[in-house]
Order: sequence, then structure tokens, then C-alpha cells
Amino acid sequence: YADGGVKVGAMAGPYAEGDTLRLTCRVTGGSPAPQVTWREGQEVEDLTSEIREGREVRNMLVVQGLSRSDLRRVFTCQAVNSNLTEPLIASTTLNLNLRPLWVRLLSSREPLSAGWLYCLVCQVVGARPPPVFTWYLGATILTSHTEQSSDDDNVTWSELRWVPRQEDDKKVLSCLAFSPALPSLT
Repeated sequence: YADGGVKVGAMAGPYAEGDTLRLTCRVTGGSPAPQVTWREGQEVEDLTSEIREGREVRNMLVVQGLSRSDLRRVFTCQAVNSNLTEPLIASTTLNLNLRPLWVRLLSSREPLSAGWLYCLVCQVVGARPPPVFTWYLGATILTSHTEQSSDDDNVTWSELRWVPRQEDDKKVLSCLAFSPALPSLT
């Protein structure tokens, strides 16, 4: 279970970078009462069965300051009360929303000419889920762009097809990548 008593399935989250993960494994029954542990692979992460209420034993796993390296970590809760029976296990994979590692405009540094069609590309690497793009010319939003992601969703591109006009001279063309999953970041 996650915070607030929300039952977790095969995937826990998504959490944001910097969040604290709290997962509680609840085990009911067994005689003698089971030992409840959290594992990652063969490594024991938390060996302490913390709460015993009636026939329920709980263990809370806490991972502070989640980072990019925590994406897809698999945590397994194991309950065992005897060497005569197989342990009961439940596993979950950690899902994270990630900030972009970088944003770049991929285009020639050559001056643009009025009346010519240009394809300009804005590239974001490392954002999860893929961001939403907005292109601006000064304060004006440009809408003639498309978006595409790599197969692993690690790289996302927005291609703007644009014909500059003479009155666009000296205006700033910019690309904003926004993640609705991380509203405090742009």
C-alpha cells in the first residue's frame, strides 16, 4: 500500500523526482506470525516487521529523495513464518515522472530569410512522460508544429514548419517544453 492506504499493483506511482517513497506491506494470518521484509533482488532493504495488530503484520519501506536511477526499481515484499513453507511474495515496479535532462533547438545558426519555409526542431531528452511543446514568436503562439517521441520515450522532438515574414525581424523564436505531470517545472 502507498500513502493514504492506496493499494499498489504491479506498478507503484508515478512519483516525482525528489519525492519520498513509502510502501507498506500488510500480511494477515499465519502461525507463528510471519516475518515481513522488503527486498530488491537478493538484497534485503528492510528487515524489520514494524507493526503487529491482531493477526496483521506490516512493514513500511521508505526511500527518500527519489532520483532518476530509481526508475523501474523492483521492490518485493516477502512474508515467511517457517522454513517448512514457501514465502509469500508481492512485487511492484517503481514508476517516476522525470525532469528533462536538457532542451535544445536543433537548427542551423544561419540567418533566416523572409518568405522561405524552414523546419526548426526543438529536442527534449530525459523527460518522462513526454512533454507538451509550445512555440513562440515573441508573445505569439505558433501552432504549425508536430511532436514525435523515440521508441523508449526518452527523446521527444517538436518540429515547427514556419515561414518568417519581414516584420518578424529581431523577434525571439522560442520553444517551451512543459510537463503536465510536473506542473512546477517548464
